[in-house]
Amino acid sequence: MHSSLRLAPLALLLAVLPACSSDSPQEANMKAGLGVLDQMVAALEKVSSKETAQKAAETIKGLVPQMKKLAEAGKALGEPAKELKDKYEPQMKALQERMMAAMGKLMSYPEEAEAIGKSMQEADFQ
Repeated sequence: MHSSLRLAPLALLLAVLPACSSDSPQEANMKAGLGVLDQMVAALEKVSSKETAQKAAETIKGLVPQMKKLAEAGKALGEPAKELKDKYEPQMKALQERMMAAMGKLMSYPEEAEAIGKSMQEADFQ
């Protein structure tokens, strides 16, 4: 498995995490980020052939600009409050587990896995 692809779920979660706080704009951004991650995971979970892997790659590439925007907003909103981190931690962990399982299945389609990895890197979650 490509190292960048292995780290992608964690990078995505960390990109959304700064959006947390007790302020409603930060919580709204956090929920939106979790929603986009859920869409990414759902696309990966549908992979059962080369064709569905290509479709997942296209779906994820289409979600990257939205995720990037949410990550930038999260950075601007500042460090999350512990209470909000704790509130969304179970959802984040569940998404990460689902994503790792789906990405493991995706490794049967190396070209598509590479395309998805590149799409995630394009989001520049640093």
